[in-house]
Amino acid sequence: MSDIGISLSGFPPAPPPIVEISPPDITRRRLANWGAVQADAVKVTRRETFEYGFQARRHLLVVYERAERHDGETLIEGLPK
Repeated sequence: MSDIGISLSGFPPAPPPIVEISPPDITRRRLANWGAVQADAVKVTRRETFEYGFQARRHLLVVYERAERHDGETLIEGLPK
């Protein structure tokens, strides 16, 4: 239930995700917050094209358990494709 911002057992609700995924219904997410560190475990539930974006005043570490890429682009603001 913490995925939807409901407090359980006196714990504060998880913060909103900082990685935006479109379309949002393609994923299941589990959020956790330990002060300066925030974790967002994302599972893609359907095999289709999606986009994700990140913009924040913190670092982003992306770890893939299983990943495969077909015809895609990576765009980072200010850098060439």
